[in-house]
Amino acid sequence: MKPLLTVIIPVYNRADRLPHTLASLQVAQQIPLSLILVDDGSTDGSFNVCQDFAAHHASSSFDIQVLEEPRRGASCARNLGLSYCQTKWVYFFDSDDIISPDFFSDIRQYIMQYGQELDVLAFPVQQVVDGVKSVRAYRPTPRPEVHILNSMLCTVAAVYSTEWLRAQGGWDEHLTTWDDWELGTRVLMAKPRMRWFEETAYHQLFVHTESQTGGSFSATLPATLQAMQTVLGNVQKNTHITTKERHRLLKALYYRAYIMAGKLAREGHLEGMKAYVRLARECLIIPNRWQQLIGKVLKRYTQQGGRGAWRIALWVC
Repeated sequence: MKPLLTVIIPVYNRADRLPHTLASLQVAQQIPLSLILVDDGSTDGSFNVCQDFAAHHASSSFDIQVLEEPRRGASCARNLGLSYCQTKWVYFFDSDDIISPDFFSDIRQYIMQYGQELDVLAFPVQQVVDGVKSVRAYRPTPRPEVHILNSMLCTVAAVYSTEWLRAQGGWDEHLTTWDDWELGTRVLMAKPRMRWFEETAYHQLFVHTESQTGGSFSATLPATLQAMQTVLGNVQKNTHITTKERHRLLKALYYRAYIMAGKLAREGHLEGMKAYVRLARECLIIPNRWQQLIGKVLKRYTQQGGRGAWRIALWVC
């Protein structure tokens, strides 16, 4: 039986964690799958781990390709995998997380039931922080301003029609972090045919110091600013949205920038805080007094350790 879905996993120096990810994938592989592992310059033996897994587990129902991407960056690796994908549907996973054992069987049922009418299937996922498991923020809505504020379409939270995703340009290779946030915003602005599922939160996403979401905001400041600037540019030039929709998105970016300013201030990075305040002013050049007040409240609330500021921002967006 021809595989319905391709799983693409970028790999960079994950020799210690990758075997656990691949073992979970093997357990979950209850239907014919295509797997593409893309190493982008690992120096710790990760490429050999990929090759060994392919040599021992490839079969007629589990097609495995191991590719090398000389350019650094997960987005470059994902796009290379996307160019090799030959199935109708594609899914991206990370090399240090654990796939739920029932995920692919559930996805197959969703595709069989709804796939002919869809470009994107989205679902909630779990994360593990310091051993504590929780469901990541998830709002089943096609409104891109919600994603701008809470990042519900993270890398592993959606399955895409391969051709549709290619038509959107795939992953932005200029970004080294928040690339899934940028892609999610661009995807939702394109107004895809989409279905949101709420029944199950899948996977175990481990937040640690080596993961993109596990380090300090100060350490990734240039990269996150670049991602914010990219999304701002995408919103400003997008032709699929109305003037009213564009203004809502710019307000969401304005508030997110102030939330980030608060996070940088909490870490003591005053220059980073100022950079995000300047970025907020690029999002709304002439904010009204109410918007200015909300921005300052979000910054102060986050600076003092408040959590869930995105919910406040969404309420006033």
